[in-house]
Amino acid sequence: MSRLAVVSLFVLAAACGGKPKTGSVEHAAPMGPDHAGRHEGGHPTMPAEVHGFHERLSPLWHAEAGAQRTADTCAAVAGMDEQLVAAETAAAPEGVDAAAWQARLGELRTQWGLLGADCAENQAGDFTARFTAAHDAFHALIELLPMANQ
Repeated sequence: MSRLAVVSLFVLAAACGGKPKTGSVEHAAPMGPDHAGRHEGGHPTMPAEVHGFHERLSPLWHAEAGAQRTADTCAAVAGMDEQLVAAETAAAPEGVDAAAWQARLGELRTQWGLLGADCAENQAGDFTARFTAAHDAFHALIELLPMANQ
């Protein structure tokens, strides 16, 4: 397994799911009990703009892989892009380094744009890789936020 795949799996296991926090949503686990077991911990409290993006991202990410998930995600890209614009125009959350916040928002914007381009121009030919990169960029962003219970 490549180093990137191992790191991605670790990030997913460490950062995704668990009990809902204020400004977060509970994750469904349609991929079986092993998938649910990798979702220990929780998400931090998110600014409203980021929380709205997460509320739409989570069910898409956790949907069963296949044509329907791809179609649903590609259909949601434009609307979710508007939520990224709102997050980009808002100030960095209190206690978060503004430069780091903007850099990670920029990476999420880049990955989300690549996913949208793949959906529009490549018939989602690289969907899994692009969606994974966008999801990972989202988690890199929210890692800057403090956990609600800390």
